[in-house]
Amino acid sequence: MKHLFVPYKLALKLKEKGFKEECICGYNSFKLLTSKVSYSTGNDCECRWDDRYDTDVRAPLYQQVIDWFDKKGIHIDITPEFYKDGINWNFQVFEYAPDFFNCTSNRSSMMCGDNHEYPTRKDAIIGGIKEALKLI
Repeated sequence: MKHLFVPYKLALKLKEKGFKEECICGYNSFKLLTSKVSYSTGNDCECRWDDRYDTDVRAPLYQQVIDWFDKKGIHIDITPEFYKDGINWNFQVFEYAPDFFNCTSNRSSMMCGDNHEYPTRKDAIIGGIKEALKLI
């Protein structure tokens, strides 16, 4: 399941930018992914995270990060481009304000990835997250 979590360096950058959502895993002082689930009973599980004592870096799921940006008014759009020799992935980042008349601002990125920089969807998501971090 390691592939579902953002890599350590990106998790560290998210921490610097204020990401404090509850996560089921974190990176320990050895930069290894470790579980934060304290216990699980039936459909419930408890994750304990105490910033006063825990030196780990939260390891969010990619979707958690995308949702976190959405709450901040930043949308990451991932789009495939189909070619006869395969698929290329692009991203674009938009800042939006729902109370603004046209719901968008001029702080958005151009479409990124047109030169096959992102051969996988995951690569494009990471690129989009890095671009979105510039808006915070």
